[in-house]
Amino acid sequence: MPNLDRRAIIWALSLAMTSLMSCGLPPLDTGDQEEAATSSAQDRTPCFVTRVFDGDTLACDLNNNRRIESPGEHVRLLGIDAPETSHSAKLKHRLKPGQAPYDEPYAQEATRMLQSLALRHTVYLAWDVERVDRYGRSLAVIYPGAGSQASLNEALLKAGVVKTLFFPPNLAYAKRFRAAQKEARRARVGLWQSAR
Repeated sequence: MPNLDRRAIIWALSLAMTSLMSCGLPPLDTGDQEEAATSSAQDRTPCFVTRVFDGDTLACDLNNNRRIESPGEHVRLLGIDAPETSHSAKLKHRLKPGQAPYDEPYAQEATRMLQSLALRHTVYLAWDVERVDRYGRSLAVIYPGAGSQASLNEALLKAGVVKTLFFPPNLAYAKRFRAAQKEARRARVGLWQSAR
């Protein structure tokens, strides 16, 4: 490996470790971060869900005015990835010329489940290290009640309609969510029906 590449890698790793340590979290040690995942009621932000876009994104009124006024009021459920629906820009880029839009398997099931759990309800948002994604959406774990222990993110994973998806430094919920996904896989539900 050339020296320049090695120096760039060392610099990037040092920067990542410094960022994680400045947040008070040990780098990539999801076991110690698990304690952060048990947020208390005071740490959670209430919001009223006005719209569900798909199985991992919704609109949440954070200002208590029943209107969505900023991209920050679009909430991406942290640590999960739902199958894409036919209106997804990501999926539209994969289409061949003349190919009709389609839903990935379990996209509608994930969307309907999130609608049934959250739409027109007050939910409670819990945060990890980074609170906003590159699109300006809030990144949160969503709880049905202020003192609830189980999140909607976990419910979707246990039903097998979404998969885990984590990006450092947001790793506090990784262990719990992977356990929920493993449970769905073991039970062969949803996306895991044909898994071995």
